[in-house]
Amino acid sequence: MFAVSFNNLTGSLPLSYGGAWVQLGRFEANNNALRGTLPSVYSQWKQLTYFTVGHNQLSGILPSDFSAWTQITSFFANDNNLTGTLPSSDSLWEDLVLFCVGFNQLNGSLPSSYSAWTRLEGFAVAVNQLNGTLPKEYCLWTELTYFSAFGNFFIGTLPPEYSTWTQLALFEAHSNHLTGSLPPSYGGAWAGGLHKRVMYRKTSLAVRC
Repeated sequence: MFAVSFNNLTGSLPLSYGGAWVQLGRFEANNNALRGTLPSVYSQWKQLTYFTVGHNQLSGILPSDFSAWTQITSFFANDNNLTGTLPSSDSLWEDLVLFCVGFNQLNGSLPSSYSAWTRLEGFAVAVNQLNGTLPKEYCLWTELTYFSAFGNFFIGTLPPEYSTWTQLALFEAHSNHLTGSLPPSYGGAWAGGLHKRVMYRKTSLAVRC
């Protein structure tokens, strides 16, 4: 485990950590002043389960090589200056519970392949430049409690298929370009959760994402 969060660290993420820390399980460097890009060489951390670099000044893209993190359960890269698209190859993260990349400059559409994240509890992509429709395939996220996609350029309708999200406690899709009607299927399906505080079995949502 490497944990240096909530400091005033500057500079970039060292490339040398990639090949040297191949057994690393957790990497925590959120809430600093780090710059530069996310090193693709970190894909060598095949044992990684938790990665957080939120609230920094990181730029560049989300490396598609990170799809090698097949044991990852939590990924936080929120509140940076990241650009580019969401890598469809990250669908290999089949144990993922939390995915948080809000408040960046990401563009493109939401990959339908992310429907493979069947253990997902929290999904946050708010305040980016994402477009396209909300994938109906995400109805497979039956453990989802938190969905935040506001402040983007999404079009189309609210998928009625999301009524499978019976654990949902928070749904944010405001400030987009959605059309159509409100799905009646959300009524009974979401009745038990929307008043609950958003908490996860493995962690709590301690940061804005």
